[in-house]
Amino acid sequence: MHLEFLTPQQVRQLNASCLTPTEDCVVRDEKALLAATERPQCGTQGEYFFKTIPEQGAVLLDGLVRYHPFEQGNKRTAVAALETFLTRHDYLLVANDDEKESLVVQIAQSQLRTEDVIAWVVSRVEPFAGSSEADTSV
Repeated sequence: MHLEFLTPQQVRQLNASCLTPTEDCVVRDEKALLAATERPQCGTQGEYFFKTIPEQGAVLLDGLVRYHPFEQGNKRTAVAALETFLTRHDYLLVANDDEKESLVVQIAQSQLRTEDVIAWVVSRVEPFAGSSEADTSV
């Protein structure tokens, strides 16, 4: 399976699209943005640390919220990045807006560990209707 990870530029574009007209897309910390976008790709000897697409999406979300790379819209951007990553790989996050907001607020307040975020995302991801339900392992 070919994986398409989000680049820092793509996440910047997501941030800009998540902001209100009175908010500006400003990167507060380029290294934090790079770290968050590279986190799902981490591994050793050709093996990813995060083995499934839902796990990789979860650590992207987690990193964008925790590392706070933008001046504004970090939590909104993190959710958009997760949903974009999952969609690229034929998966859907099944959660309402209140559930997603609660999750990202808990991450921002350091109330959840990364493992908790992964478990939350994995339990709420489904393949798109009509897509193969092949193993999510990468």
